[in-house]
Amino acid sequence: MPDVLVLAFSKPDAVQVHHEADRRIGVDPTDGSGDKLIVVEVWESQGQQEALMQDRLVPAVAQANVLPPSRVEWFAHAGEKHNDEA
Repeated sequence: MPDVLVLAFSKPDAVQVHHEADRRIGVDPTDGSGDKLIVVEVWESQGQQEALMQDRLVPAVAQANVLPPSRVEWFAHAGEKHNDEA
């Protein structure tokens, strides 16, 4: 069963700073701005997320001056629902 990671950031320009870190690892971020950001990630395992952190995210986060999150919490993935109706 996958694991879900929730990260919360509440810093000046949190969204823009995270967009810069995303660009550094080749992720095309969505538009947006603000001082609060919630990131929800679904991983096959916590080990996979930790490997990505060490290999790619730690350098990108340091270069983009991302401050530590105010919340880091893992959950068991119990299912998901997508509302694709427009």
